[in-house]
Amino acid sequence: CKARVRGGERVDYVAQREGDEKWELFGVAGDAAFHDTSEADASKVASGSLGAFDGVLLTDASSSFSGWHRASAGAGVPNAVAARVRKRVRVPLFSAMVALEA
Repeated sequence: CKARVRGGERVDYVAQREGDEKWELFGVAGDAAFHDTSEADASKVASGSLGAFDGVLLTDASSSFSGWHRASAGAGVPNAVAARVRKRVRVPLFSAMVALEA
């Protein structure tokens, strides 16, 4: 298994594709991806595909909350998964997401 770190990207949606069942990550790259970019500037950039992966690891319960923050990927986290983590205490300010290719 290889891990590739790609800086300057922010995932805002995760969707499991039909057919091959890979997880496709959608979001933005560049200045719009950074936390300190104003919402006005970040909202000018359209979300697009960042790639499709065999698995995705979310390390922060907050990322499963749809609409909690522009970096929340919760819009695509299956309800069965999100329901298990929504009642957990949210502590981390920063988190990591790992997407795996076979």
